Amino acid sequence: MGKIIAFTGVDGSGKTIIVRTIATILLKRKPKVKILWIKSLHTLAYLIYCFFRKTWGIEYIVNPRSKTVEHFTTQYMKKMGRLWGLVEFISIIPWMLVANTLKHISYIVICDRYLADFLATVSLTKPKTTHRKETRNKDTRLALTIHS
Repeated sequence: MGKIIAFTGVDGSGKTIIVRTIATILLKRKPKVKILWIKSLHTLAYLIYCFFRKTWGIEYIVNPRSKTVEHFTTQYMKKMGRLWGLVEFISIIPWMLVANTLKHISYIVICDRYLADFLATVSLTKPKTTHRKETRNKDTRLALTIHS
């Protein structure tokens, strides 16, 4: 049986570089390795996002490396609230099925983004109902999850 190795983190934190490096090392030892970039913006959610982008323009943010990048969680998605959460959920289901199917046929699946990113995206699109102060370690930018 295979494994799912998932990397989660903000844009620009180095996930893709690490994923490619690990895949290269593993491919030398085990031929059944697959990289998946799992983000709900690949399916239905992405088509809706493209509509928003064409209609109302692109929103940008500054990532941890001080680069200005396109922000995939727009104000319009936030306004859709729970409906956008449903769109995100429907969009991630096929990717979860692919990852788990590959795992069950003995692949090592390395995911550049995974469930935690989905949950973060959905939580960012929910309207805020409470105000609370959160503290965060500025050095924490990447998380790793391994499912056996």
